[in-house]
Amino acid sequence: MRNARGLLAVFEHPDDLIATARKIHGLRITKCDAYTPFAVHGLDQAMGIKRSWIPWATLIIAVSGWGLGFLFQIWTHNSGWPVNVGGKPKGMLGWPAFIPISFEAMVLLAGVSTALILLGMCWPFDFWRRHYDPRLTDDRFGFFVASDDPHFNETALRNIFKEHHAEDVRQIV
Repeated sequence: MRNARGLLAVFEHPDDLIATARKIHGLRITKCDAYTPFAVHGLDQAMGIKRSWIPWATLIIAVSGWGLGFLFQIWTHNSGWPVNVGGKPKGMLGWPAFIPISFEAMVLLAGVSTALILLGMCWPFDFWRRHYDPRLTDDRFGFFVASDDPHFNETALRNIFKEHHAEDVRQIV
């Protein structure tokens, strides 16, 4: 959320953050974000974030890469650079020899494509990102709710934050 206004709560324990996320998700608030110094298991489910589609795209690209690698080898074996080895006819296909190269093509295309997809979707070079609190990248956990959410209620949110042991609740302008 770039340059958003709203409420930020700072927590000491990840369990308090998860409990807050569940409660706020129950209020149907969608414009929110969590800041953690490390990955917190269960936070995605508590916030109602759905599974990503990127693994499916990686699978499709991986299968395509394997197929392209295999077809490329068939083409080079039969028509691109046919080599008559040991008097074998042109139509013979030694497909077991094609498996390692097909696997390498699969890994190469899947890895590079996934990295490009992630860069395109996440774009980590956000120069306008606001750092709300330096403790959020060190040892504290933060939960931010944007004020332009249709279900935003400042007093109710402050009560929820205090109920779940927020160290600091402040308004971000």
